[in-house]
Amino acid sequence: MSPSLSGILQRKKYFSILDKDEEHPKKPFFDVICFELIKDDVFYGEIRYLDRPFFTGLVLFDKEPEKETLIPFKFWKRNLKARNVENQLKPIDPTEFRNFILNATFIIAGNHLNKPQGHNLEKYQVVETDAHEVQQHQMDEYLKVLQPIYDYCSSIQYSEIRNYLFCHSCKQDKKYTLIDEKTRYKNQAFYVCKRCAGKEVIASLKQKIDVSSSLKTYLRDLLLNYRDVVKVINVFNPNFNILDHREATLVGVKKKKIKQSPQKPQSIYDFSLPAPLKLYYQEKHRTSLLPAQIMALENGLLERQDELVVSATSSGKTMIGELAGISKILEDKIKFLKQEGISNPFDSKDTLFDSKIEQKLTKEQESYLEKLKNTRTRTRMLYVVPIVALANMRHREYAEFKKYGVNSALKVGVSHISRKSNVKDEFGQFGKADVVIATYEAIDILLRSSHPHLLRDFRTIVIDEIQMLADAERGFILDGMIARLRLYLPKAQFLYLSATISDPKGLAKHLRAALVHYTDRPVELERHLVMCIDENAKMKNMRNIIREEYKTRSSFGFRGQTIVFTNSRKNTEKFADFLRANHVPAYAYHGGLEYGQRKFVEKSFEMQKIACVVTTAALAAGVDFPASNVIFFNLIMGIQQLTVAEFEQMSGRAGRLKKHDKGTVYLLVSPGKTNAGNQSDTEEQLALKLLKGKIEPLKLEPNEDRMFLEVLAIIAMYSSQRDQEHGISKENLQYFHAMMYNGDFDLHQALIFLHSNRFIKAINNNTEYRTTRFGQATAESFFSLEQALEIRKKLLVPVSETVPAPDMLVIAQHLDKFNNVYVTNRILAELSMKNEKQSRSNNFFSTSVLSMISADHLGKKKHGRINRRLYNVIMAWSEDIFNCACDDNPYCDCGKRNVEGFIFDYRLSGMSISEIVDTFQDEYEVRMFPGDIIDYLEGIIYALLSIQKIGKSLRVPPQTMLKLRDIPQLVTALIGPRKTKK
Repeated sequence: MSPSLSGILQRKKYFSILDKDEEHPKKPFFDVICFELIKDDVFYGEIRYLDRPFFTGLVLFDKEPEKETLIPFKFWKRNLKARNVENQLKPIDPTEFRNFILNATFIIAGNHLNKPQGHNLEKYQVVETDAHEVQQHQMDEYLKVLQPIYDYCSSIQYSEIRNYLFCHSCKQDKKYTLIDEKTRYKNQAFYVCKRCAGKEVIASLKQKIDVSSSLKTYLRDLLLNYRDVVKVINVFNPNFNILDHREATLVGVKKKKIKQSPQKPQSIYDFSLPAPLKLYYQEKHRTSLLPAQIMALENGLLERQDELVVSATSSGKTMIGELAGISKILEDKIKFLKQEGISNPFDSKDTLFDSKIEQKLTKEQESYLEKLKNTRTRTRMLYVVPIVALANMRHREYAEFKKYGVNSALKVGVSHISRKSNVKDEFGQFGKADVVIATYEAIDILLRSSHPHLLRDFRTIVIDEIQMLADAERGFILDGMIARLRLYLPKAQFLYLSATISDPKGLAKHLRAALVHYTDRPVELERHLVMCIDENAKMKNMRNIIREEYKTRSSFGFRGQTIVFTNSRKNTEKFADFLRANHVPAYAYHGGLEYGQRKFVEKSFEMQKIACVVTTAALAAGVDFPASNVIFFNLIMGIQQLTVAEFEQMSGRAGRLKKHDKGTVYLLVSPGKTNAGNQSDTEEQLALKLLKGKIEPLKLEPNEDRMFLEVLAIIAMYSSQRDQEHGISKENLQYFHAMMYNGDFDLHQALIFLHSNRFIKAINNNTEYRTTRFGQATAESFFSLEQALEIRKKLLVPVSETVPAPDMLVIAQHLDKFNNVYVTNRILAELSMKNEKQSRSNNFFSTSVLSMISADHLGKKKHGRINRRLYNVIMAWSEDIFNCACDDNPYCDCGKRNVEGFIFDYRLSGMSISEIVDTFQDEYEVRMFPGDIIDYLEGIIYALLSIQKIGKSLRVPPQTMLKLRDIPQLVTALIGPRKTKK
């Protein structure tokens, strides 16, 4: 040994690893590796060292002459950088090996602590599986081979031998990484370091799937949780049972946190509420208040303070609206009856509200409640929601207040086709009701049509789902409606409700409302990320989750039920059929179903007769399915990725207070899979974004047309026909503009645009504005300004022998498109087989379907003959639907227009909706849903009536006016015969 190296050993603080060299299995060769120590804390068992060894060598033991003991016979230093084999080992005097031992702080003799699983160790205990017999034998042999190291150390009186694990995989590459109980990971029978465990997992999965950076992050967390390579890989096995290994998929728990404080009010009896309202809650067993409700009351709910309430689903937001609105209604009625000399029999202190004593109402009290019901005052409540289905549900809830003196009515958009012949006068009910539940548009049309006086008695206004301010389609309408209501009813109490808002403080400040922000859930919510290799694995996991959940019952007696969210109507039907075929009661639920079918599914779920509904995100947003489970089969809804706000809203449906003990959310993702469209994120990337992301801001992208239309709507609200001398002042317009949340536009420019295009006019020396007849008709139509101008242009075209009067149905048709046409499964399968590729969509007008019926694929018969049925179907499509001369046929819009034309022709000929559906399927092998056709025709009818209103505001040619006068007759034909009760 050179003096320089000898001196280095004496000066260094290091340790040595001596282990059997695997390249010479039959001879006592041992690897020698020396690491420089940074820290050696024996008390705490902490070791820190430089990862790169300063010396690596090889020693050969042989028998000492005339003795049986083994001693170092040859010693080499390894040159790991040498390219030639003969240069890789440099001889060293074997007697110097003694210095490597004696100068070391300690040595590690072999990796014998890294025993096969099943051995009980002093410090590291492995108890998960039994060791294989062969592995056990190998370890015994290995321990025998290490004996010369112990014998030699004993002979030179060196006792600093420690037992440490080092990575089994690194050792194969002549690298040595120490691991302990905190840094070890199991791989098959042995332990490895974190780096080797990760490399093994990724290498194994890359044989099946693409491993993205997001998936690597997920794998890192999963590996840290399991500390077992095999277990992590098994998570991706198609036969992996997630119900038996829930810890493998669990990515987060939102704990139930409801802390009751004895110092704070806890029930309705602790607040000054009218007796009939207390009676109602007592009968419903809802006397205890939830934290969000207590917070709202403490923030001035009963003192008419405007409030923004942001709290999770099932946290009691609806009751907050009741406490404010119903209280005011009943107090005003009680006050009126008192003025009429009718005393309140609930004034006297009795045991009526003693929860320990059951007592029935006296006849006097029952009579008093009847008088309350028949009393009309100028204190009313308005509850506004985004969707008709949600309005229907809230109306059913508020109808239960009738027994306690409060009447309710429903105000939604007129349904021409679906409504029955004996429908009651909606306006009559609206004017008499104490509480009105309405959709956004149903209230906004009253404002836009210069009838705000119909709302003058509303003292409490509840805006539900306020997060709809961020909705691209309806956000501007909601924003404008709220600003119009605030401007017209400055003394009313406004309550804004939501479960998901990104900046509640900012929104509350803008609305000038007190913030009630309760972030905890009343029911615990688990979130699980389930990796599925393919769709078959997804289907299997979905079935198992739903089936097992339906077998359970909560402590409240409710069965476990599931909502499955998927991205298309095709999938809702497909998955529901699959579940029923596997003996799981389930139904599809989407907008294409008729009203009666949807009500049947809702009722079946409510009665717990089915285990699951499979639905799309759009429709389920308006229906209350009290589920314990939510499954996301897809994270793309339609062609758009879910936003974090949408995901939070949808996942919040899992677990209901007083129905379920906890809620569970499952995200079923196929790693590496990307979805159709221009989305580049893989499924696991999107899943992790949704799970870890922040809710998006409510602000919408600026849209001058939409913004200017809301200015037109507020001017229309003040353009009463009864008072044509006045309009809205500039000051009120500025105030309205300031109250708009999405008001990032120039009001002056908006007024210039509206004025120059004859939507509005200035009056009273340019101090006020009113709508023109054309502007009023546009505001009431909900058309965009661009659409209204285009309609006006078409209606004003001079009519001549060569230029006929415009067809009103064609004008209406160009305002909307009917996209919900689907190729039948039979034809789609034949097309896919013929083209040797699977279509990603069954929509008739999707690119994937159109590409398979284009000339390049079928007309040239590149793949041989096609069967007669498929040939006839394609010929019918070519002759009747895709029959234009456009260069981009069939990708142009002509096919859609032809299908729409057939729908009109069939309907005008007297066909029922179901007959239209059957005709398309029989003649063209395409499927339509009755609900979709009804919705489309409803839109066309509304457009026709609006076109007529716009036309009457203009000086159109006489021939065009005749066409406008024919619209009612056309509408009647499109509506068809009224349904009558049998």
